[in-house]
Amino acid sequence: MFQRSRIEGIAPQVVVDYLFAELSQAPPYPDAPEVIAALRRTGMTVAIASNADDAHLYAALDHAGITADVVISSESARSYKPRRPFFEALSRALDLPLEAILHVGDHPLADVTGARNVGMSVYHVQRYQRPPHDHTPAHEPTWQFPDLRGLLTLFGIGSA
Repeated sequence: MFQRSRIEGIAPQVVVDYLFAELSQAPPYPDAPEVIAALRRTGMTVAIASNADDAHLYAALDHAGITADVVISSESARSYKPRRPFFEALSRALDLPLEAILHVGDHPLADVTGARNVGMSVYHVQRYQRPPHDHTPAHEPTWQFPDLRGLLTLFGIGSA
């Protein structure tokens, strides 16, 4: 990318290291820790399934103080969403059939289309509008809310 864009004067690894550090320390959306904690308090199994690699994902979760029962990364799954093998790795880790898992995600293609293609129900977090030209999911989500707090309503859980 640096060569194609004719960027000079900075080593690509410096940019990669900076990006990794920034993403690993980025604060979570304010609703994420509280909703995840509320779901776990009910005894519900919560999994984090991300296209991030292990080092970045675990650093970000640790920084955010988010704990999950299962964590699946693209690195551990050896696949990326929206591909079927990614979701199958999640299914194996949870020891549940794909149809028994509610996938929660914000990307129309990676999360909505990918999960619906393998038979999962999908809770689409639509925090903002994306340009329609290349982000139109092939399927409608099962539910769509502007943030994670809708999960509390969906499952009849009091506020976090």
